[in-house]
Amino acid sequence: ESTFVAVLDGGGGHVWSRMLDNAQFSDLAMGASGQVVLGGAFSGTIDLGLGPLTSASGGNGLVASFDSSGATVFAESVGVDPMSGYAVAVGPAGEIVLGGISYLPQGSETSVVAHKLAPNGETVWSLTLGSADYAAANSVAVDGAGNVVLAGLVRDGAVDFGCGPHHIPLDPAMSWAGDMLLAKLDADGQCLWSKTFGGDGNQSAWGVATSSSGNV
Repeated sequence: ESTFVAVLDGGGGHVWSRMLDNAQFSDLAMGASGQVVLGGAFSGTIDLGLGPLTSASGGNGLVASFDSSGATVFAESVGVDPMSGYAVAVGPAGEIVLGGISYLPQGSETSVVAHKLAPNGETVWSLTLGSADYAAANSVAVDGAGNVVLAGLVRDGAVDFGCGPHHIPLDPAMSWAGDMLLAKLDADGQCLWSKTFGGDGNQSAWGVATSSSGNV
């Protein structure tokens, strides 16, 4: 699979566009300086303009940043265990956070992943959280203070962001059902609060945003 990305000006005119071969990007964000950041996954070897990048055998998360003219600033492989990036956000200082899922080596279980990078692509911190039949961050936001909010799903397992574990048992009547997961971390990746929401059936969060007053 490949990804096509295009930037248009305020009048709909073409600014730049690129076809990114063999990169499976699932989300994008724009920074205040005009940078475009893409988050996703890749398997094998890709080259986004800065030389070849090779994944682990099971694939890795991928973050790539492009300047206002479309030139590649950096492309970074993310994760040790096989993982996929589902969502990406850019913070007020140009920092980047990728959220997604990690496939644990002990079997079929998964974990929530959050990975923060500096504006130049260097890793600031990386968190692999929990062990469940399914656990993932489907959406991510960064507020004006640099706090990180993750939203997603956990099913049949436990996730602990550092504020205490959330245990979500298997629903015997609906084995694929899980509960909505929401957590707020500070700029250093430390848990400020975390919550799960659920009842009968399946509840999953697919979007999250923050306001200028800090509401989520």
